[in-house]
Amino acid sequence: MLKLCILLYVILCFSGTLVMAEPGFWEIDSIDIPDVIKGKGNSVYQIIVLAPTPQETLKRDGYEVFLSKEKDLLEADVNKPATEPPEGELGDYYQALSCMDAGVDQCELYKPLAYGTGFEGTMEPDVRGIWTSYSIVEGLTQNEGQQEVAINVLLVDKSKKIVFDTRLQGQSARMVKMATDIGVVQLQLSKKIGEPLVFGELKVSSGSDLEDIFIAGFPMVQREETNKEDHYAFPLKRYSLSVTIGEIFEDPQHSRDASEATHVECDADSAPGMSGAPAFNEQGEVIGILICPTMHKVGSILATKKQIQEHFTTASH
Repeated sequence: MLKLCILLYVILCFSGTLVMAEPGFWEIDSIDIPDVIKGKGNSVYQIIVLAPTPQETLKRDGYEVFLSKEKDLLEADVNKPATEPPEGELGDYYQALSCMDAGVDQCELYKPLAYGTGFEGTMEPDVRGIWTSYSIVEGLTQNEGQQEVAINVLLVDKSKKIVFDTRLQGQSARMVKMATDIGVVQLQLSKKIGEPLVFGELKVSSGSDLEDIFIAGFPMVQREETNKEDHYAFPLKRYSLSVTIGEIFEDPQHSRDASEATHVECDADSAPGMSGAPAFNEQGEVIGILICPTMHKVGSILATKKQIQEHFTTASH
């Protein structure tokens, strides 16, 4: 996945589309954006990928002490500068909380392997699932194509409620389709958890009429950078569903229809933890999936609907 991101950045550099982006992260309910996009945030989830086997077990009488300790560490992490690594483990906290809410006597804790963002979405009636970036499941399988692979995941919504936990009896998550060349994975859950988002067409206009896009994801790091003259610039808070705003860039050297592009670059900022985040147009349609987040103020790269369709819809096979 890292090789794919590097290759795409090189291509965009030489095509003249790579640009510098201003930092700008906002908690989704605190920014003045179209209400339709705020509503779509209900179908965007933090995805925590867990190891295949447990590493320790908690008993019921130890839940509260464990949760209190982890909560204190996580709250302290939120106020730390970006240069200091977090001490709390968000995945462990959510696993224990899920067990306590379910009332189970023992809680097996699995090592968190990756944090990302995903969303429930539909492209065709028969193509529905949780969409995310291949980078967060990379290493769990080397298989490409239709072969199903079971994985352990937690899904957490914007209110920090656990909406899906594969460790609980009767629930499962399976990778039903992988497209490593475009960096996108489709997961299928054993139950529906929300309203699916709808994919829309990508549009790029010339000149000053570029359409705003909105990327919604769960950053796992924190910026210290601020710019009081730019209302987009805002300290990034860990763990919250956040939105960044930008524009899709038209390639000045290749006047082509952006809807035909496989990957595009935008100047919306992004951060680790946002891999797999949906990019919305102003109508609240998903026009791309974030596959290469960056903290270096360079444009974020999106996989487009056209490329996703070619790999995932029945009409393309």
